[in-house]
This record gives sequence, structure tokens and C-alpha cells, in this order.
Amino acid sequence: MLIAPPPALRRLSVPLIALLIAAAVGLTGCDEPDPMGPPDDSAETAVRNAVNEVPDRSEDAASFNSLFVGGKAPEGVSAADYYPLRTEAKAVEVAGDRATVQVAAATAAEYDAAGEDGPPTVEWTFVRDGDAWLLESAPLP
Repeated sequence: MLIAPPPALRRLSVPLIALLIAAAVGLTGCDEPDPMGPPDDSAETAVRNAVNEVPDRSEDAASFNSLFVGGKAPEGVSAADYYPLRTEAKAVEVAGDRATVQVAAATAAEYDAAGEDGPPTVEWTFVRDGDAWLLESAPLP
């Protein structure tokens, strides 16, 4: 035998269900990608991630060298020069297995002083090696 809910609870059930539906739609978002969905594995995203890794990986010389084509940084390039920097890919162009990136690279203080537009950019070039994007050149400003 089913027991009917009291009348006061029945009157609240419709607004309560509407509120729960609105909350569910609001929490999932309409235009945002699903954070639990598949990752963005585009070449552009991979190159942007490679740019972001440079300062962190420059703490260790071997790790820094592995970022470059051939596993060795070009002559005159020192990991110590990249370690204090913040790097950000401003524009990425991917053409097959090559990518050119306009990179803002500066210390945190220089970033703060640069204002909204950020520091000037330099052009870095990457080459795809299997699933990895390796630096071919990464000049500093």
C-alpha cells in the first residue's frame, strides 16, 4: 500500500523539481567543455603546453636539454637563462610537423610592469617528434 505525501509537501514538489533541474543545468554549463570529457589533444594545445613547460624543466639541465631537437640545447643557450621566466604562447601556427609560436617570455616582475598587453614576444619554432613537440629555436627577448 502506498502512502500519499501530505498536501503541503505535494505543493512543494513541483517548485522543488524545477529548482533541481535548473541547478543541474547551471552546474553543467551550456557552452563550457565537459571537464570530465576527453582531453583536448590538438597539436596547438600540445605546443602551448610545451611552451609552458620550458621554465619548469630548465631547473634541471638534462630535462631542459630534452626539450630540444636532438636532446641538446643549441650552443649558447643556457637553462639558467630560462629558469626565472614565465612563458606564454600568444599565437600558435601549426603546419604539419612544424609549429611557430609567438611567445611572451619575461620574469614575473617584467610581466607585471608590462601591463595588459604583456611583454614583447619572440618567435619559437617547434618540430614534432612522434607525440612530442621539441624546440628547434627558442630565442629570448
